Amino acid sequence: MEIVYSLSANVEFIERTSLTNTDFDAGLLNKSSGTVLLLNTELTALLTLFREPASVAAAAALFAHQLDAPITDVQAVIQHSVDTFVQQGILVDAEQRQQTVTHSFPTLQPGTRIGDYTVLKELSATPPVGIYLVRNQAGKRFVLKKLFSHPKASRDVIRSQKKEFAYEFRILEKLRDCPLVSRLVAYVPREGIGVIDYFAGVSLRRFVSTHHDTLLPDDRIALFNQLLDGVASLHSRNVLHGDLHSSNVLVNKKKRILLIDFDLAFLWRDRNKRSIRYGGITEFIPPERLTDNVFHQSVGPPDFRAEVYQIGVLGYFIFHGTLPFDGHTWREQIEAIRHVSPVWNATAPDPVRHLIETALHKIPAQRFASAMAMKAVSAQAV
Repeated sequence: MEIVYSLSANVEFIERTSLTNTDFDAGLLNKSSGTVLLLNTELTALLTLFREPASVAAAAALFAHQLDAPITDVQAVIQHSVDTFVQQGILVDAEQRQQTVTHSFPTLQPGTRIGDYTVLKELSATPPVGIYLVRNQAGKRFVLKKLFSHPKASRDVIRSQKKEFAYEFRILEKLRDCPLVSRLVAYVPREGIGVIDYFAGVSLRRFVSTHHDTLLPDDRIALFNQLLDGVASLHSRNVLHGDLHSSNVLVNKKKRILLIDFDLAFLWRDRNKRSIRYGGITEFIPPERLTDNVFHQSVGPPDFRAEVYQIGVLGYFIFHGTLPFDGHTWREQIEAIRHVSPVWNATAPDPVRHLIETALHKIPAQRFASAMAMKAVSAQAV
C-alpha cells in the first residue's frame, strides 16, 4: 500500500507575504521551538503539495509533467527529499498525522509526581518526548525526559521509539565521568524516563551575545579551552555529539560550560546503522556536508573532522560574537561557508587563532583528525 504524506502537526506553513526576508518563497514554523525554516522556490513547490495528503508517486507525476522529465528520475529525487523531511519531523504519513490530531500529546503538569521526582515545569515537548525540570525529595533539581508512545502506534513504531530513547542514555552512561557533559543520574526503561543533572546556565549564543562587550580576553580563552576539553572527552571515547552548535553549549555565572542535548549523539562504530539520526544547522555544517536543496540538513552524520570544524565555528564566535561565515540569503551563506576565508577582527593569542583557522579549513584532511588531536596541539603551543 502506497504511503500518503502530509505536513506534520508540529509545523505551520508561512506564506511569503508574512516573511521579513523576501529572498525566500515561504517558511515553515516549528511550533515547539518557535524557529522558522526559510524555503527556496523548489522546496516551497514540493512542500506545498503535502499541505494536503499526497503520495510520492502523485507528486512525481505532477513534477514530471511540469518539467517534461522521466517520472522515474523525478520520483527518485522526491523520495530522497521526502525521506529527509520525514526524518526531520516535517512530513509524516497521513495515518500518523491523524493519530496526532485525535490524540493530544500528553504532558506532566507542575506538581505531578513521577518516581522520586516532582515536576516543576515543562522545558520542551516534541513528540514522543517531553522534557521537564523536576526536583527530588531533598529539593535538588534535575532534568527529566519522558517517553510518551502513542497508544495506537504500531508495535514497530513503539519499539523504534524506545530504542532511540534508550540510545541517548546509553551514550550518557558511557560519558558518565566526563566533567563537561550532562551527567546521567538514572535511566528507568520500564517507566520510559531518564534523569540528568540540572545545570543553571544559558546558551553560549546568548551568553556571548549578552556579555560580548565586557568579556575579558582570558574569559574567552577559558571558554574556548573548556569547549575543546569537552569535545575531546567525547572523541576520546569514540562518541560524536551529533549536533554541536551554540545552543547546545551552556554557560553558567561562573563561566563554566556544559555540553547538552545528546539525542543525536552516536558511537562511531554505529555510524553506518540506518537507525542513526542526524540533523544540523547550516551555520555549523562544514562545507563538505552542506546540501544544496535542503535547509538545515547535513548529507550524513558528522565524523570527527566535521565536529572539529564546529569547534572552530564556536571558537570564532567566542572571540568575535559573530559567526565566521554569513550571507543575506541561505544560498549566499552556503557560498561563504564553501569558499570564503574567515576574517579576524578580534584579538586572540596566535596559537588559539591558528587552532581555530585550522579547524575551519575547507578541506577536511587539512583539519585536525579529532578534538583530541586539536587539544594535543593546543597543549604543545601553550
